[in-house]
Amino acid sequence: MIVLQIHFEKFNKNFIGHSATKKCRVSFEKQDGAMYFIAEIVKPDGTFGCKHEFKINGNVSQMFYTFINDGKTTIRFKIPDICLSLRGKPEQVAKITVAIAKLSGLKDDAKKIMEETKLVLPSPDAQKDAQKSTKTKSSLTDLPPSKKPKVELEKLKLEIRSHKEFIQVSHLPLTLTTLKIGNVQFSRLDQRCLRLVNLQWLTVNNTQLETLPESMDIFPNLCVLDLGNNYISDLPRMFFRTLSPNLTVLNLSKNKLTYLSEDISKLKNLKALYVRHNLLTRIPWKIGLLPNLRTLNISYNKIAYLPYSISSMYFDNIDISDAFDMGYMGRNLQTTEADHQVKSLMELAALSVLDRKIPLSVRSVPLTIIECMEYSYICHCGKKSINPPFKNISLISLKAISCCIEGLNSAPMLAVACSSKCLSRFKISLSPFKMYT
Repeated sequence: MIVLQIHFEKFNKNFIGHSATKKCRVSFEKQDGAMYFIAEIVKPDGTFGCKHEFKINGNVSQMFYTFINDGKTTIRFKIPDICLSLRGKPEQVAKITVAIAKLSGLKDDAKKIMEETKLVLPSPDAQKDAQKSTKTKSSLTDLPPSKKPKVELEKLKLEIRSHKEFIQVSHLPLTLTTLKIGNVQFSRLDQRCLRLVNLQWLTVNNTQLETLPESMDIFPNLCVLDLGNNYISDLPRMFFRTLSPNLTVLNLSKNKLTYLSEDISKLKNLKALYVRHNLLTRIPWKIGLLPNLRTLNISYNKIAYLPYSISSMYFDNIDISDAFDMGYMGRNLQTTEADHQVKSLMELAALSVLDRKIPLSVRSVPLTIIECMEYSYICHCGKKSINPPFKNISLISLKAISCCIEGLNSAPMLAVACSSKCLSRFKISLSPFKMYT
């Protein structure tokens, strides 16, 4: 088994998109007569996650191997337009690079790499002998690590599976780092939970939870927050702003949410977002500002379209099963600059707040203007627009932004431009939106 560090970097026409470095197990696989380069993500617990597949035959545009002797090489594929930077032991990286070069027809590159690294590929008999010898070897390092005392684990982790168990718990240790509560009947978090400042994992699942604390900074070390299968219809205004910056997983599935604030962009370390089975009608425009988001599940909602910012992202997994409101599809949102020469008073007030950079506080800005700004659009140039002059819904192929897809392979996406200059600069199409086939 060969394990390498692989840096994924996605490209598109206008800019370089998001990138990520993953520890992966690499191999080759034959599918439908073509060879594929396989990279399976290795999780921290040693198990394997999402599997990335890249066709090799005629699909490699460039190879960069100047530092091949240092165990570094970069391979650029045509479809998807992505660069894979391989890092690892020099001999392993050289073998993988030579194999990809040969399979893609770049025989000259393969020959140069073998000359530079003085790589000699072993014969099949030598490989079998090497495998037999490794099976007979054993050392103390192969022994499993010793388990921590059970008493220590009990102070760090607690799982409550029923309302009866919850009532019987007299107190919650302040040392808890993991708390999982399920099948308990309460509409708000118990006061004992709010004192657990060391929590890193909090699960409140399958309860009757309706309201959350106004501020979530009571959990400064939180990494995983699971609030699925509850009755939450509204999130506090400061919910995303006060969540721990260390948060990597957020599960709000199976609730009654209709709206997610643009403040979700504050969660810079978020890797997985689950909001399936809600009543969402839109996805925040600033979701494209989450550089580490790799898993997105928005299935079973009533979403009208995806924001354009999502086109610059690259996911390991995205699920859009029954995510869109079919009654919304087919509407033509095409407008012209002339239609927006006269702005409403609400729009002028909101634009004034944006230009003056006034803090969005109920004390300084009326709530109606704040709500108006929450539903504002963001042009590709970064400028906010309450009612942009150019906007249109078109289809985006999810194969260009995700490795694994659940549901349809394409989705409606809204693109906007604040001026005709941005319209031509970012090449936004105003062609009519086509229904799914």
